[in-house]
Order: sequence, then C-alpha cells, then structure tokens
Amino acid sequence: MRKLLLIAALIAPASSQTVHLTITPGASSSTLSADFGLALPGTLQGNYEATTNPLGTKTLPGLVGGIPTDNVPIATDVGLSASTLLTGFPHGEFNLDIAGPAVTITGLGIDLIGETGGSMDLTLGLLFDTFRTYDPISLYFGGFPIELPIGSVDLSVASLVQLAPGVGVLEGDPSGVMTLNMVLPMGLSLEADFLGTPIVLGPIPLLLPLNGTLEQQGDLTVLDGGLSLAFDEFLDDPLPGVTLDDLEFPLPTILPPGSVANLLFNLAFGSLSAAGSLDLVVHAEGGAACEVASYCSAEPNSSGFAAVLDTTGSLSISAGDLGFVISDLPMAQFGMVLFSPLTDSIPQFGGGVGTLCLGAGPLAFHQNVLYSRGVGQVAFTPNWSALPGGTVVQSGDTMNFQYWYRDYPAGGGTNLSTPLSVTFCP
Repeated sequence: MRKLLLIAALIAPASSQTVHLTITPGASSSTLSADFGLALPGTLQGNYEATTNPLGTKTLPGLVGGIPTDNVPIATDVGLSASTLLTGFPHGEFNLDIAGPAVTITGLGIDLIGETGGSMDLTLGLLFDTFRTYDPISLYFGGFPIELPIGSVDLSVASLVQLAPGVGVLEGDPSGVMTLNMVLPMGLSLEADFLGTPIVLGPIPLLLPLNGTLEQQGDLTVLDGGLSLAFDEFLDDPLPGVTLDDLEFPLPTILPPGSVANLLFNLAFGSLSAAGSLDLVVHAEGGAACEVASYCSAEPNSSGFAAVLDTTGSLSISAGDLGFVISDLPMAQFGMVLFSPLTDSIPQFGGGVGTLCLGAGPLAFHQNVLYSRGVGQVAFTPNWSALPGGTVVQSGDTMNFQYWYRDYPAGGGTNLSTPLSVTFCP
C-alpha cells in the first residue's frame, strides 16, 4: 500500500489518487474590482387594475390621445449599471486528482464574500418614448436617457464556480515542494436586490490561471497558489427565457413634480457586460477524499431482488468502524464479503449467476461466514487492523467490496451483491 500520496502517484503513473482540499479563509484573500452593465428591454405600465387596484396609476403613450381609463404598456429600455470593490477572505473546497505528473481540479467553488459581506453600487438608466400618467397626472418626455442612482445594495452572493475540469502538470521533486500550473474554467456570479427582487449577474465565464505549489506534509496535502486576471466580457442573452415580471417601481413625477407614479416593469435579459480584475491568494489543505461509489449492477436472486451492499459507520481508517449491511438476500443462506483494490467484470463467477465486479484474485473474509437466517439480511464489521492476506489499508487507498453468497434455487447455486468502491479517510 502507498505510504506517501504524491510519491506513490508519481512513481506509478497508472494509479490515481484524489484528495479533498478546503480553502483556509484566514490564509487566503480576494480582491474583485468590477463594473457590470445589464441591458433589460421591456415595458413599463401603471399598476392600475380595474377590480384589484382601481386607484392605481395609469400610463398613456405620447402627448395626447387615449382616455384616462386606459392603461397602456410603454416600450422601455432599462440599463442597470453596477460596480463593486470587494475584498475579503474567501472559502471553498475542491477535489485534486493526481495521476503521475498530471493533476486535475474538479468541483471548485469559492465564496468571495464569506463573513465580511459585500455591497454594490447600482444606477438605473431609463430610455423610453414620451408618455403620460394619470393618478397622478404627469408628463414624461422621452427620447433621452434618465439615470437614477439607486445607491448601495447588499450582495447576497459573490462566487466562483468551476465550469469544467482544470488540467495541469506537476513539476519538481515528489518528496518536496512541487510547482503547479493550470487554467481553471470558472464562472463569476453576483447577486443583489433590484427593486425588491434578487437579480443575478452572471455566471461570467472566466479562464483563471492558477500558479502555485503543492506539498505533501505527512497525511496533509497543502496547496498554495495565486489566481490573477483582468477581464472584459460580453454576454448576449445571458439568461434565455428568464424575465422579470411586475417589478414595482415608484417613479417621481416631473411635470408637475411632487408626486409618485406607481409603475410596473416587465423586463427581459438582453445582454450583460463585465469588466474588471480579480486577484486571489489561495491556501488550501486537506487529505484523501472519502467516498463510497457504486459502479456495477447485480443479478436478481431467488428472492426476486438483487442483493444490495451498503455501508455503516465512517470512512475514517483511524476510527476503524466501517461496516457493511447486505440486504435483499435469499433467506437462510451463507455468504462472505470479498474485497480487492482492482475492479473487473466477470459474468457467471464460480459457475453461478452473478457478475464478479472485483479485480483478479479478490481476498475473502473466509473466517467471517455470514448467515441470512429468515430476514434476508446480514451485517458485518471487519477488523481493519487484521485483514485477510495481511492487507493494510491506509488513508487515501481505494478498496472494492462485494458479497458472495449461496443461492441454491438460482442456476449455479451462487450469486453476488452490488459492489461498492470505498476511498478511505485518515
């Protein structure tokens, strides 16, 4: 079994190890300086409704025409400008897969706000044709843009989410500090309140270069890196089919001033532009990724079901409490758990009906023969410090398990459960 995660991975190129890393906020930092422009074409209309809001505002196009009981939508282009300077202590997590000198990062998500919070300055731009309102009476001359500062609003989301795996190369001494270089496809998203409705800016696709170091400190894997990028992106139709409906907007009257016209916006997402810079300093630590995965199916047995192998306890090798439960077995039959670090697919194993999903030469807990009695289920917790064949499982190792059992009514007399692939934690 492997002693050092990175040494083993580099010595045996065919092998692969996955570690799960967590970004440490106190040792990481982020600075985002960005300006966004969101085009929102649509209409504005008074909030008048004959039965539910008969005293509401009504809108009429042009200088003259129509009657005061009309309430006509007015074509409007809304432009939302947003700017932010966000500094904080990011946190997040990701998986790092090492196979020889190749390294792959997946599942990276970074919260840029954390506990520090953030804000964004919003300015609303309106461009419309001339229109009038009733209740209150006012005239709005169109044809030129009007800018209305909304002020500073709280950011509820500022995040980076990985859009596709990032692949890079490790260089240097596996027993020391290695350098890491790769490009990460990420999506930048911000969310703030707009007229009482959460509005999302993004995701803006960015290709973030990651340059850093990777070091194995005993069972601890440490990554230190920096990501820095200036960006200028434009997205046409960023959210296809998504609309903002019936957004309440109190518009101050102009001619005459002193009142408020209560309008409703109905808007679509036209385009999104984003320009700015992003700088990240990332310190991440972690160890072997713990996971249980099913990778092969099982044949039905004489009970009419396929036997299912499941786990109990934790995946921590130091805790030593990982156990197994096998259900949907035929009643009153014997069986045992098999295991192997390899996988395969061998139909009609041992002359039975089941498919062995373990690699060549699986070992068996032959001293722990189990009996399903009248419940069609067995449970078993191995002694992880004394495994068959002198096998030693360490943190980061992956082992595959399957239950082999007698099933006399079935052809061949034996069958196998679904298998599980287990990657152990420290």
